[in-house]
Amino acid sequence: MITWGARAVCQRTMLPSLHALPLRATGANDDDAWEETLDDMELDAEDAPAGMRDLPPDLLQEIIKIIDSDDPCRQVSKLCQLRREWAQWCRDGWLFDAASSALGYYGAQKTWENVKRVLREHNLPIVPTPKAYFQVACRARYSVLEAPSFRQRLYPYFEARLLHQVRRSNGPRLEFIPIDVSNYGEIAKLLLMYNGYDLYRVPTDRADYAEIAKVAVRRTANVLRFVPREHPQFGEIAKIALRYYPDLHAVPPNRDDYIELATLSVQSTGWSIRYVPTDLDEYGALAMLAVQRVGDALQWVRPRDRADFGAIAMLAVQQDGGALLYVPTDRDDYGEIAMLAVQQDGRALNWVEKDRDDFGALAMLAVQQNGWALLSVDDDRDDFGEIARLAVQKNGTMVQFVGIERPDYAEIATLAVQQNPHALRDVYRETALYPEIAMIAVELNGMVLQFVPNNIPEYGTIARAAVQQDARALRYVPNFRSDYAQLRALAGV
Repeated sequence: MITWGARAVCQRTMLPSLHALPLRATGANDDDAWEETLDDMELDAEDAPAGMRDLPPDLLQEIIKIIDSDDPCRQVSKLCQLRREWAQWCRDGWLFDAASSALGYYGAQKTWENVKRVLREHNLPIVPTPKAYFQVACRARYSVLEAPSFRQRLYPYFEARLLHQVRRSNGPRLEFIPIDVSNYGEIAKLLLMYNGYDLYRVPTDRADYAEIAKVAVRRTANVLRFVPREHPQFGEIAKIALRYYPDLHAVPPNRDDYIELATLSVQSTGWSIRYVPTDLDEYGALAMLAVQRVGDALQWVRPRDRADFGAIAMLAVQQDGGALLYVPTDRDDYGEIAMLAVQQDGRALNWVEKDRDDFGALAMLAVQQNGWALLSVDDDRDDFGEIARLAVQKNGTMVQFVGIERPDYAEIATLAVQQNPHALRDVYRETALYPEIAMIAVELNGMVLQFVPNNIPEYGTIARAAVQQDARALRYVPNFRSDYAQLRALAGV
């Protein structure tokens, strides 16, 4: 418990401001700064400067909690009601003195006596007590649509309150923040987290420009273009930007570190290969890195008649079969590339010309990878039945795309329900072998009885098999049937 003598010492001693503590983990790298959301960035007693640790631990914890509250005045007033001893400190103003110091409301003046002197010097309204000053300070608000006035800036609490308002996401935009405030860098970082495009408003000659720019380029795409190419830390800033966005177009190709930056960019986003000059010796290697990251990046690889395009395309379609769209169909190695593509994603068959001699073979590979590839196969092909059989064995519901007039329809439908009993829903009910197909389905999953019409002669036999497989199938049996009682008993109900 702090004594009255110790309290008097605290009153005379300048209390360090918790408000000024950095909003990042100690030892964090520049490019890792601001990764946490503001909700995750909390102070605790161990973060408090040494002077503040002289406060009673319980009071220190409470003051820490109010630093970023929406209404500091109200929170401090609540402290006055929690403890009798704290209430006494509120009455004599000491707790408000400590709170103003902790929140930075004394600004550069540091103490209440200095604050009163500054107010007098600038002919500002004099507040009689630390409590009154604290209340005035924490009620201060600044317009989000215009710069603070000269008079507003004279108050010692101006910078602390401005930062607090920004941190609560209701402060002025960066264009209205005076560039000469001491906490401009911290305010700029907060605002750029949500709108990196305002980076162009930040003076590039600031000592902390690189640190501010790193926040912006990490949070927003296409912001690297605002960073001066001649800035000594452009390369470091670019590394962060290119790790998240395809902003390689903002990097001059004549830089000594261009290949390093281009490599980082294509490995991170792939699509930035579109900005790499094709006459670079390293272009082919960069293109391979790009399509390994994003197969669709093949669309930006130029020219398509380059000697290594085939090798690049093969890498691309193995990452994303859909990249086959960007492969010229007249290439000698198209069939080989297409084979790799449909094995990665059967739906890539959609990009294969249907009059190719190897279309059938490619289609068989495609439907085994993804049954939906059957949609790309014309049903008048001689080999459609063979392809369809493979498709329904991969995905039984593909039976819905098989013509019901086909002589092999029942065979294909049987394979479909064996792969997925729910495919019975898509089986044509007028087919000659429907009862047999339905029986196969319910023996695998009784619940598909719901798809069987109850007016077919074989319904009783099929229903019996269904409830034997799953008693819950009884819910789909009409209770007006003469055999309902028997089926109910069979279900054990």
